[in-house]
Amino acid sequence: MQKVKVSICGRTYCLSTEESEEYVNQLAARLDARINRFMDENPGTSLLSAAVMTALELSDDASRNEDDADNFRGQLKTYAEEAAAAKTMVDKLRRAVEGLVQENRKLKSDLELLTLRDQVEQAPAEEPAPETEPAQPEQPAEGGSGRNHNRQGR
Repeated sequence: MQKVKVSICGRTYCLSTEESEEYVNQLAARLDARINRFMDENPGTSLLSAAVMTALELSDDASRNEDDADNFRGQLKTYAEEAAAAKTMVDKLRRAVEGLVQENRKLKSDLELLTLRDQVEQAPAEEPAPETEPAQPEQPAEGGSGRNHNRQGR
């Protein structure tokens, strides 16, 4: 803890603080300005009355800031809850989509099998060739070359 001297409305105060000297001096300067402004706006007001009124203003500001902070915390909590619910819903929907994709693949596979089965069932049945003796090549007629010479005039 350190000692810091500040001047407010012409009076010196020695403060013990864990804050930096620069920060404490900034606070004192703002308080000094607010008290002096109150006294300028309300001539004839004593330093004590101006300090009390400034303290009330600062207390009001702090109270309103705390209320605002509480409201922000409440909003953040609501947003966090909504985000968690949305994440849960996204996970649930993602699983549902994965299930539907798998079902779609299975249905496509089933459709392909059914289509092939229908094609096989509708194809004309090939009749087996009758069992006959192998065809013999034709023998040429005697004395001929195997050509048919039935033309006349030759």
